Amino acid sequence: MLTPVLIILAVANPYLEEGRRLATELKFAEAIEQLKVARQVPGQREAEQAEVLDLLARCYAAEGRRGEAQATYEALLVVEPSFAPDRSLSPKILEAFDSAKEKVFPKEYLKLVPLAAPPGLARLRVVDPWQRASSYALRLRVDTDEVWSVTPLTPEQGLLTVELAGAPLRTLEWFVTAFDARGEPVAGYGTAEAPQRHTVPMVAVGTMTVRETPRIQRWPAWVAVGLGVAAVIVGAVFQVNAMSRARLLDDRSMPPGDWADTAREAHALSARDATLGTSLFVVAAIASGVGAAVFAW
Repeated sequence: MLTPVLIILAVANPYLEEGRRLATELKFAEAIEQLKVARQVPGQREAEQAEVLDLLARCYAAEGRRGEAQATYEALLVVEPSFAPDRSLSPKILEAFDSAKEKVFPKEYLKLVPLAAPPGLARLRVVDPWQRASSYALRLRVDTDEVWSVTPLTPEQGLLTVELAGAPLRTLEWFVTAFDARGEPVAGYGTAEAPQRHTVPMVAVGTMTVRETPRIQRWPAWVAVGLGVAAVIVGAVFQVNAMSRARLLDDRSMPPGDWADTAREAHALSARDATLGTSLFVVAAIASGVGAAVFAW
């Protein structure tokens, strides 16, 4: 059974919905109260948190509460450093945002922040509120090499992903550099003098080695399975014949002498076909079992 918190999280934030409606109707004071509650709802995604804070800051600005609008935008930039409002908004909204941005981030601010990542990968969050970086490059080498390989990186949803693949038990050295539009380095994670290091494990974590059945084992297995299928089909034919012959025993339309002779012959043939059918089913079961065992071996 879902707890009340999980039920709330399973649907849209109702306070945000109500705040949107009130703001659209220019009822900013009432919208602020709804959005204050919406901000406290647990389990919100970053995008939803940012939407709540942005709408709350706009409502504060519309009410002439510039200090609270700026403080709200400061909280938003902590949640989503790359957030940027529509520059066609009211000047007092943009002034509150720009002041918050300058307070939270110095003009030269640009960082690549490491995040948790699966084995064999590294992930960096790009925190670039002033849009200083135009390109990124990964430099990587094995610790015994002198030359660095250079690979361009493209952020996806504000994240850079680095693949750290190499020979088992070798140590990889790597670092990432951000460049501005002129090609000048403006930030980085690691350097050539102090690179990040990653030792490739002997066996990749989370992988399984699937051993393929040798070709010489496949033919006997397929032959056994094929024999089993053929035995089932032929056995079914014999069983149908046995039942058909048995039905002749119920045919009393012929003279008694003829019926007795026919009944004896039908009974003998029916018993033979039934025995053959059963035997073939047994052969099919054995052949199928052998084929499965050879495939699994």
